[in-house]
Amino acid sequence: MVITIALLFSLGINTAINILQFQENYKKVLITKVVVIGKELKYTSEDMLDSGISIDKLPKASEKCQYLVDHYEEIGYCYIADPKMKVLHHNDPSYVDKILLVPPLEETLSTEEAAIYFSSFEDEKFYEVTLPLLNKGEQAGDIRLGIPVRVINDEAGPILLNSIAVMLASFVLAVLLSIVLARGITGPIEKLTKTADEISKGNLDMEIEIKSKDEIGELSEAFHRMVVSLKFMKKKK
Repeated sequence: MVITIALLFSLGINTAINILQFQENYKKVLITKVVVIGKELKYTSEDMLDSGISIDKLPKASEKCQYLVDHYEEIGYCYIADPKMKVLHHNDPSYVDKILLVPPLEETLSTEEAAIYFSSFEDEKFYEVTLPLLNKGEQAGDIRLGIPVRVINDEAGPILLNSIAVMLASFVLAVLLSIVLARGITGPIEKLTKTADEISKGNLDMEIEIKSKDEIGELSEAFHRMVVSLKFMKKKK
C-alpha cells in the first residue's frame, strides 16, 4: 500500500507539472499569434500616421478592433490609446475617451516586438499584448489586445481531465496489483503456518503443495525435507 500511495503521489506531481508546462507553452503560442494579428493593424495605422492623420482620427479604427474581437477567440478586447493611456479607439465604444491605468508588466512574457501586461476588465483576467504605434520614429500611442486567461484554462481543462482519468486508472491498477502480490505472499505463508501447527501436533501426513520458485518456495521445500526427516526418524523408533 505504501508503494501504491507513493506511485499515486508521483503521478499527481507529474500531472501538475505537465499541465503547468502546457499552459505556459500554450500561452506563449497565443501571444505570438496575437502579436502577428496585431501587427497588421499596427502597420496600416502607422501608414496613416505617416500620411499626416492624427492618432485620434484614424479612420474606422474602432471597427477594425471590433473585427479582430469578433473573428478571433484569442482576442477579448482591442483598443488604441495615446501615451497617457487615454482610449481613442475601442471595440466597445463606451471605453472611448476614458483614461485607463497601466496594468502590471509581465517581463517574462514580453519580447522586443511587444510588451505583455496582466490586466483585468469587468472581473475577467487578460494577458494584454501591447504594440507601439510610431509616427516618424516617435511613439504616438499603443495598440492593446487582450487574451482572456480563460481561453488558456479552457484548453488545459481536457488535459487535466484526461490526466485525472489516467491517475485514477493507474491507482486502481496499482491497488489490484498490490492485492494480487499480497495474496501471492500471504497465501503460501498461511499454508506453511497451518502445516507447522499440524506438525507440532504430531501430524506428519500433511502435504505441502507450494511449488513457487521464490523464497516462499524454498521455505516450503525446507518444510517438506523436515517432514520427511521426521517421518524417517519416527519409523526408526
